[in-house]
Amino acid sequence: MPETQTSVIVNVAFLMAAAAFLLRDILHLRLVAMLANLGLIYGAAQHPAWAGAPHLYWYFAFLAINTVQSAILLYERNLLRLSDEEQELRERAFPALDKVAVKRILRRGAWIDLAAGDVLAEEGEIPERVVVLAAGVASVSLNDVRVARISPGEFVGEIAFLAGRPATATVVAVEPGRALVWPRDKLARWVQRDAKMHTAIYAAMGQNLAEKMAAADVAMTRS
Repeated sequence: MPETQTSVIVNVAFLMAAAAFLLRDILHLRLVAMLANLGLIYGAAQHPAWAGAPHLYWYFAFLAINTVQSAILLYERNLLRLSDEEQELRERAFPALDKVAVKRILRRGAWIDLAAGDVLAEEGEIPERVVVLAAGVASVSLNDVRVARISPGEFVGEIAFLAGRPATATVVAVEPGRALVWPRDKLARWVQRDAKMHTAIYAAMGQNLAEKMAAADVAMTRS
């Protein structure tokens, strides 16, 4: 290739290297830096005297580092990508948590389909699982009298999880829906080992429980 064209490629590579540091997205920064490295390696390869030059190997080292780090970033972003269903549940049940925390919580649970009549909790018994409703509606009954309902984003079995007490009411799905469930014992052991998840789970459940109590107080006042 003519010297002028090689010079153009090298200068463009230097401009790309400089422009990379203006990018806010770290992945884009690394990808542009990789292209700049390739341009510099090509330009250096056109000069036989550089073929064994030590600094030429630094270009390869920088290229390798950016390639590995870019692959890690791509993997993490793909791993943290939320489906539409997961994103909707995050907005309803875990609005204050970032994607990393939400993804960790969701990965510990299992998605289940609900049919009308499925019992999610039974009054006087300690539920074996913690449930957060993602779609559908469930009724809350006390002494066979319907007193409230559970909407998407609300928990079932949180009292047993937080306080170790039996369920104070029976909760039954009244229409087909979806839910995310965690075995109560496994969830408890997990949050005991992970302080950040302990705070996140307890904050989400505590807020939901407070909202339920406030709604119950309003209903009692009106009645």
